[in-house]
Amino acid sequence: VELYKKHSQIDLVLMDIKMPVMDGYSASMKIKEINSDALIIAQTAYALAGDKEKALAAGCKDYLTKPLRKSRFEEVIQRYFG
Repeated sequence: VELYKKHSQIDLVLMDIKMPVMDGYSASMKIKEINSDALIIAQTAYALAGDKEKALAAGCKDYLTKPLRKSRFEEVIQRYFG
């Protein structure tokens, strides 16, 4: 969140959901308060039922599970950056 505040030119945030200080849901909501148009893509190794919906509700535009598959990652990036 602090990096996002300092670097307004950031085009994409790959947000880990499980982090030690603040979870990705909270961090996504804080970033969206700074810039409601921020492009945030959640990524997690803990793909439980309801996690995708929770990430989208927190402001993430998309959701990727780990391990990231190159083809899926490229597909998501292509969707937003053409």
